[in-house]
Amino acid sequence: MQGSAASTPGRVRLSVGSLADALVTNDIGRLVAVWLVISAIFAVVAPHFLSVSNFLNLGLAMSVQGIAAMGVTLALISGSLDLSFPVVISASVVVLARSVSGGAPEVPTILLVLALGAAIGFLNGVLCVRLRIDALLITLATGTALANALVLIAEMRQTALPGELFAEMGRGRLAGIPYPALLLLASFAVAFVFLRWSVPGQASFAVGNNQTAARNAGLPVDGIRILMLVICGVFAAFAGVVMVSVTGYATAADGDVLLLPVLAAVILGGASLRGGKGSVVATLLGLLIFGTVENGLNILNVGPFVKMVVVAVIVLLALVYYSRFDARR
Repeated sequence: MQGSAASTPGRVRLSVGSLADALVTNDIGRLVAVWLVISAIFAVVAPHFLSVSNFLNLGLAMSVQGIAAMGVTLALISGSLDLSFPVVISASVVVLARSVSGGAPEVPTILLVLALGAAIGFLNGVLCVRLRIDALLITLATGTALANALVLIAEMRQTALPGELFAEMGRGRLAGIPYPALLLLASFAVAFVFLRWSVPGQASFAVGNNQTAARNAGLPVDGIRILMLVICGVFAAFAGVVMVSVTGYATAADGDVLLLPVLAAVILGGASLRGGKGSVVATLLGLLIFGTVENGLNILNVGPFVKMVVVAVIVLLALVYYSRFDARR
């Protein structure tokens, strides 16, 4: 009995020490620790930050950004930084709103919008592998071309989105939790399962890390890169569906405001801009950190320009930290 009692403090010390080690020696632990510190600061300086309603609003605010970030993370792991996702979101909200307001059935139109996102992703992927040009440049070019074409076609006019399905999807709740937040969790689950247990998901790490070695190992490098950009396009299109359901209207520039928040979440999550490294769990935590900072600054009534400066500084610090950390490893 005495021996058992004597060993208990040792086990307690070991478990506490293991928890502390986990919080400082792995990416997930560091992100959790950063979020806890930021939350503690806002809990002190921002009234009502810790209220249930505020955290539900935080989940709602994170939903569209998070869904898009899942796709960007998958593409980036395979070595492709997709900068066209804001345009895919804008095109999705415009096509969906105009089609449904014109009498098109709701569910088939949603499927059409997802197919549109997949088609844009496929175009990006084919151009990347055929022209042997970096995805960043390809998607920047296609995104710019599509954005201008969309503005010419839609003329920046607002289009209302009718339909009870979209009203419920964007503004309804289940057990008090906004549906968009639940859709974010569902998107995260899909991305996590795909990355963790599918063959293309596992192979994407090897492709992003070293394409030559992946080819020599017999992996279909070009096919995987195209597939990941297609998936990124589908996630972006779905983010557009959720976005227009929340707002209830669409314009040709709705996706533009999401470029920095989505990239900030992915970068904070530690995904390597060179490919071969990343995690949708870490991206979700990066999104939580970004969303918490933005939420706390909103409660404090900080102006939009100051918030943009804060976000830019956070992204810069994350880039510096991860570049030095990767160099040490």
